Amino acid sequence: MSTITYKVRVNDYPMITSPSYKKALNSFNQAKINNAGSKVAFIKEETLAVHEPVNQSA
Repeated sequence: MSTITYKVRVNDYPMITSPSYKKALNSFNQAKINNAGSKVAFIKEETLAVHEPVNQSA
C-alpha cells in the first residue's frame, strides 16, 4: 500500500505539499506565473512503506 504526495518547490524551497494532484498542479502553474525568473519544480513522491515501531513502556 503506497501513498502518493505531490510537491511544488520554488528555487528548492517547499511551497506546497498535497495528496491532491489537481491542487498541486494549480499551485505549480500559479508559481510559474508568479516566479517567472525562478526554478519551479513539480514533484510526485511515492511512499512505498512506513514502519513505525510500537512504543513499549515497561
